[in-house]
Formats: sequence, C-alpha cells, structure tokens
Amino acid sequence: MTSLLITLKLETPLLITGLGNGEENSSRSLTFIPGSALRGALVSRYTSSSKDLLADPKAGKLFFSGTVRFLNAYPMDQNGNRMLPIPSSWRVQKGQDLKKAEVADLAFAADHEKTTLIRKPYKGFNTNQDAYAFVPDEELSIHIASQGRGVVKAGESTVFQYQALARGQRFGAIIVVDDKGDLDEIEKLLKPNTLYLGRSRSAGYGKVLIENVKREDKREADSANLPTTMITFLSDAILRDEHGQPTHDLDGFLTKRLKKTIKHKSAFIRSAETGGFNRKWKLPLPQMSALGMGSVFVYSADQLAASDLEELAKNGIGERRVDGFGRIVVNWQGAGPQKFSEPSPVDATASHPLSLGSQTIAKAMSERLLRHTLEQNLIAEANRYSIKGNVTNHQLARLRSVLRQAIDSEKKDFAEITTFFGSLKKTAEEQWQKTRLYQEGGLASARLRLWLDERLEKKDGLQILKVSKVEDVPAVADLSSPITEKLKQEYTLRLMESVIDRAMKSNKEA
Repeated sequence: MTSLLITLKLETPLLITGLGNGEENSSRSLTFIPGSALRGALVSRYTSSSKDLLADPKAGKLFFSGTVRFLNAYPMDQNGNRMLPIPSSWRVQKGQDLKKAEVADLAFAADHEKTTLIRKPYKGFNTNQDAYAFVPDEELSIHIASQGRGVVKAGESTVFQYQALARGQRFGAIIVVDDKGDLDEIEKLLKPNTLYLGRSRSAGYGKVLIENVKREDKREADSANLPTTMITFLSDAILRDEHGQPTHDLDGFLTKRLKKTIKHKSAFIRSAETGGFNRKWKLPLPQMSALGMGSVFVYSADQLAASDLEELAKNGIGERRVDGFGRIVVNWQGAGPQKFSEPSPVDATASHPLSLGSQTIAKAMSERLLRHTLEQNLIAEANRYSIKGNVTNHQLARLRSVLRQAIDSEKKDFAEITTFFGSLKKTAEEQWQKTRLYQEGGLASARLRLWLDERLEKKDGLQILKVSKVEDVPAVADLSSPITEKLKQEYTLRLMESVIDRAMKSNKEA
C-alpha cells in the first residue's frame, strides 16, 4: 500500500463535530480528524490555482476518482505510531482499571467474567511496547453568542460551550494512492505546513501544524494467521442494501461482491451516525447510519478465506472511501489474551511547550494556589496558641500595628519590629517578659517575647506552616511559583501578627 503518513500537531484546540452532540447549547468534537477534513483543506489549496475544479482532470484524479484516499487521522502513541480503534469484541472485567487490565477477545471464545465494553476508543503502545487504552484530551470552553457584537444582554445572548480536542496533541493521517506519481502532487499541497481545519476558526480553533510527512509502502495494519477469518473495521463504513437504504448487513454486501453465500459465525457491531459539512456549498452532507469503527465479524475460513478479501482490505468497502470510510483489516487480532498497561511517564512541558505568556499565567496560578494553602494553614496554626500573663491589649495592639506596616511594605523588613522592642519602657518590657505562650496545652516557649525574637532570627514562618520546599508548592503545567526570601519574611510576619491577634482576643474573653 503506497501512502503518505502525515503527523499533525494541534496548535490550537480543534473542533470537528459529529452528529448527536446531545445538549442543544454544546458541541463536542470527534476523537479523530476525519479524512474528509484533510481532503477539504487540500482541495481548498488546489482551487487557489485552478479556477474550474471539476473540469480539471488532475483535480478529478486527486480528489474525486477514489484512486487517492484520505484516511482518518488517529492519535499518535508514545512511539510516534498511529493508533487504531479498539475492537468491539474486546471485553474487560467490570470495575477493572484499564491501566492493569487483562482483556478477553470474545471473537475467539466466550468469557463470562469479562463482559464490560472498553470505553476508550484507541489502542497504542508505550515506550516499553506494552499496549494501553487511550482517549484524546479535550478542552472545555464557554462562549457567549449575542445579537449585537460585543454586547451581552439578558434575553438576547446565549451561553454555549465547545468541548474540543486539546492543543499540543499529535495525530497521524494517511493518504493512500494507487499511482505513486500522485504522491508528488499531494506533497506539494502539504506546503506551507499550516492548515486550518474544523469549526470556529475565527474564534481561535482549528490551527494544525504538519510536522512530518513520510512515504510508506505497507498496510494500515498487519494481519496474522488465524483458524477463522476475522474482519475488523478501522473506520466507519457506509453500506447499502438492495433497496439503496443504509444497512449493517456485511454478509449481504460480501455475498453480492464475491458471488457466493456468506454468513458470519459471530458479530460485534457498533453503530454510528455519519454526516459532515460541505464548505463550498455551505450545506450539511446527508446523514445516515453506518457500521462503526471497531466492529468485528467472524467467518469460517472454509466459507470466506482471507485471500478473498485482499482487494477490499486494500481499497476499502462501501461509500465515501475517498474520505477514509470503509477501512477494514483481516485477522488483525491475536488469538491470545491481551493486556493493557500504563502509558509511560511523559514530560508535559516537553510534549506541550508553553509560550512565555502561558508560563507567566501558570506561575501566577501556582502562586495563588500556594497562598491559598498558606492562608488555610495560617488560620489553623494561630488557633493552636494561647497566652497567660499580664501584657495588655494596648501593648499587643501597638505591636500588631507595627507588624501590619511591615507586611504592607515592599521589603517586608523586620527593622521596625526590632526598633519597637528596643524602645519599650521598663513597665512595658516587664509585661512582655512575664507573659507565657502556650501551644495546645503545653509551653511553646518560656516567654512570648522569646518566641517572637526567635521568629525574627530564623524567619521560619513557611516552615512552621509546612510549606518550605519546592515540592510543597502546587504546580500548574509543571511550573511552580518560587519560594523567595520576601515570601519567607512575609509569612513569618503574618504568623506573628496572627498569634498577637489571637492573644488580644483571649484577653478580651478573659
């Protein structure tokens, strides 16, 4: 199979919706990039240099004859290979974690313990060549539609949401050709390497980067020697019965095509609804039922040999094969049990590099989370303290005022607190010296004054609040707010102020 393998990286979220989004005010993207989207983008590039597309024989051959087929772009696994849909005959035990799951293939034998469908659509391999189940990441965005541009009014504006494929992910597309000479023409259309696909492009969706283009001469999936003939659908397939109606009757299609009676032994069918949108006509494509990707049919090898299906496996079956529909593989599944493992650890910042602006935002978010944690810990820590002694609220209030001035200052300096204690008169100094500080029923220090002096010397407010190391700071996109000297001084002052404030409340209660 002569083909181009194209690696597509999502520079922005991608929204290519299917049918049946469910909620009226929401749109959810497909988990793959349809071949029709890539074909449409290349047709658009071709028409920029050809005024009459239908009268151009080269355009007819490239885009409409079926000799060039644009297959769906599926996610790339951790080895850079294109993933394929998980067969619908695969089952796991109910409640089993897919990261440590043993899979039974009911196409070979029944398993009464493993009956639960696998909800993740794709299978890939990690760096250790262990299989894992996968579903692409999504981004949820809220938008407002208004009658007047930039004007939001009750009764005139509508809130809606887009659930799009998340930026930074890579998908593998395949373009299959019957004539190798067509590859040169297709490669020309892949330059420049930026495409715009899907919906809402003006709202920042759909920018896709062509990272790599590689010529290959191999099948979409490998086959194995099995005692039966097993057909697995790698994409949705549109079949029609003798009356022209959409059908799931693969037996009838094969009987008519091979001119002999075909009847499956078992079948595991997924149903799908297909549609689309033609940007040239600005009209939706006809909607119809289809056999869904992952559907599996099992036949007796005596009745249907694998060699009977070679042409169909190469060219596909049913309608819209030029858009990647009708892709099948014969005897793909192995007869033994399958096992799913965990994906290999991935450096998120390496696979999804952030712009400088995004890095700034991520660090700001990390700092907010850090301060939220510190505020909670500060309240809990201050409530553990109490005092016994004759220091008056007047003296406590004077110190609290100095502490607040230091907290509000740019430098968070301790000099004003040292000056305060150095200027105390003898009577006030005795009050501070004779006041004891207690912590949850026990002495925290011999004297309150000694505990305050110790904090000024050690600057250990963050340590007492249990956030003193880099690993204690909440990370956002693997970026953390730094623990600075100013932050240490600020929360040492904040802890002292909270203890003093707590002491004043205790005095009032007494």
